[in-house]
Amino acid sequence: MYPKLFSLFGGKVTIYTYSVCIAVGLIIGAVIFRLLSKRLKMSDKAYDFYSFLSILTVVVGFISAYVFQDLYNVMAGKGSNIVNDTKNLFAGKGFKMSGGITFMGGLIGGVVFFVLCTFLHKDKSVRDEFPLVSDIASVVILVAHGFGRIGCFFGGCCYGKVTDSPFGINYPVDGVWQVRYPTQLFEALFCFITFAVFMLLILKTEKRGYMIALYAAVYSVFRFFIEFLRDDYRGGANIGISPSQVQSLVLIVVAAAYILVKMLWWDQRKKLPAGQSDKTEKK
Repeated sequence: MYPKLFSLFGGKVTIYTYSVCIAVGLIIGAVIFRLLSKRLKMSDKAYDFYSFLSILTVVVGFISAYVFQDLYNVMAGKGSNIVNDTKNLFAGKGFKMSGGITFMGGLIGGVVFFVLCTFLHKDKSVRDEFPLVSDIASVVILVAHGFGRIGCFFGGCCYGKVTDSPFGINYPVDGVWQVRYPTQLFEALFCFITFAVFMLLILKTEKRGYMIALYAAVYSVFRFFIEFLRDDYRGGANIGISPSQVQSLVLIVVAAAYILVKMLWWDQRKKLPAGQSDKTEKK
């Protein structure tokens, strides 16, 4: 709709609305991370490590989002944009993620990277604060994602199907204005409402380590159904559901398994006196 916010230096530098929204979301997310880390008494050592790791995770997440979308494009028979983009880079034409990016791919890649780096850290005291960090990460992701979807709305991607529903708005696609579901705004609203609920839960409960899995499950359920209202190209094989819906189903199962294991085994194990096994001694 309004992909270009403004230009500088006679049009040589263009500031895109999507990029500004992403930047705003990340900055607000960083502020929230700092405030909650103080409020919930995270150690300075853990804060320093996880702040730096978060920056790396954002970079890895964007790369993962690009790679996953390229995979979807290949599955749809459109070829690899990574190959073409790399050729353009070495030909001196600059680098552009021409194939697009996908949030679900970025989320999966970013979370895997974050968890691996955490458990490879040699300092146990830092690793022990991962449950708290993961809870805070859930609300940071939600607020950044919400602003990102606002960027999608102005950028012209992730749009919904044509509808005569009262929830539709007049929206341009390829220069043609039609009444469509504003799926980008639906998702932004979902993110901000869930963010508010999760903030209350984090501040009210002392149990740590559940929020990131709860976020993955709740968002995946929402994403599975909102996909039916979308009308943009998303790639993938022709199996009746989109790649993001397949990933949503997998994430729901993984999140549910994590919550059950943590609740029924890990948290119970931590309650045992030091040195005592969780196995009942046979007599």
